[in-house]
Amino acid sequence: ALFEAAIAKDPNYGLAYTYLGLVRALDGEFGRASDSVLENARDLADKGLALSPDQPTGHRVQSLIRLYMRDHEAAEHHMRIALQLNPYDADSIEQMGMLLTMRGRPLEALTWLARGIRIDPLHPHWYQFDRALALYMMGEYRQAADALELATRPAPWIRTRLAACYAQMGE
Repeated sequence: ALFEAAIAKDPNYGLAYTYLGLVRALDGEFGRASDSVLENARDLADKGLALSPDQPTGHRVQSLIRLYMRDHEAAEHHMRIALQLNPYDADSIEQMGMLLTMRGRPLEALTWLARGIRIDPLHPHWYQFDRALALYMMGEYRQAADALELATRPAPWIRTRLAACYAQMGE
């Protein structure tokens, strides 16, 4: 409701459209949203980019939405633009790592993920989750479990991934 209120006050506020698109996409449970929800999120993010084309956050959000839509080329394209606009944004760097993991390039992803963690040593827990996913894809189950163990208040979905690591290790 707050982003809609911001848009009502200033219909040319691109970042409000961007964040409203992100909220809609995340309301769909991280990529499990219906096509229509994701299309709406993409359209809002497109409008945000049209109004603020040099806003790196707009490209990062568009990348995430495109990833959820399984449009991996467009996702990587937008993430690279976000990184050109702000090469020191830890969230964009980390999300490039996650994107590369989803594209089947976990070794390359780990370089990006480590860089994001180095830039933001007080990073959110999802940095370690994404790192664990890349490690898991490489068969590094112990390291993946160690990364997941770093979550201070693990959500159920983190615990299920941790259980998968231990199962792969025969524990």
